[in-house]
Amino acid sequence: MPEGNFAKLVAKSDNGYRHSKGFTFMDFHEPIQITPRNVEILQENCVRCHSQLTHGMSGDLGEANQMTCIHCHSHVGHR
Repeated sequence: MPEGNFAKLVAKSDNGYRHSKGFTFMDFHEPIQITPRNVEILQENCVRCHSQLTHGMSGDLGEANQMTCIHCHSHVGHR
């Protein structure tokens, strides 16, 4: 989830609505895929928490061809 109470509430509301709709009407993509907005949130969280590791890497989050952290670290998750 993003930082900040309002941003977190918006993200939770959006995800909750899409999940409820998808599972109620069984109209979700298989396998389930992350949305572009959630990729941005995930990337921002990785960079914020691991800034000492990522400070030397170049590229803006908005660039179309930029690799994200999960490009190489898709198996990584925090429990």
